[in-house]
Parts: sequence; structure tokens; C-alpha cells
Amino acid sequence: PIEHAILVRKKGDHYHIIDGHLRHKITMEMRLNEIPAIVVEMNDEEVVDAQITRNTQNPLSNLEIGVRLYQFVKKNPGKVK
Repeated sequence: PIEHAILVRKKGDHYHIIDGHLRHKITMEMRLNEIPAIVVEMNDEEVVDAQITRNTQNPLSNLEIGVRLYQFVKKNPGKVK
């Protein structure tokens, strides 16, 4: 079983993984029906920040950080100066 919870937020009628993509993938490959999860309320900016700062085991590359920041800016025109 997976010991460490993934971090998710509710978005509409489904959940969006913030941290723990690899654990989720492993859970699916092992055909487990459940994975521990912590549900948090975060806006898009907080999600980007959490993904950048929480990912210490497999740090994001500069390209991945750039792509995520670009996606955030594109989705939120006027919020970033």
C-alpha cells in the first residue's frame, strides 16, 4: 500500500492532483482501489507554487517550471505583472 498521501484539490466534480503524480501512477499500475489523499483548497497560483516547492524528491526541471508558469500566465492574463 501507498504510505504517503497525495495532495489534491476539488475542481468541479473531480479531483486535481497537486503533488503525488508518481504515487498515483504507481497505485493505478498496481490496480489498487484507494490512495491516501489530503484535499486542500488552493487557487491556480497557489497550486503552481506548491508544485514548485513541494517537489523535492524529483525536482522540476527549469523547462517544467517555465512551462507551468507560462500556462498560469496564459490562463490568468492581467494577474501577473
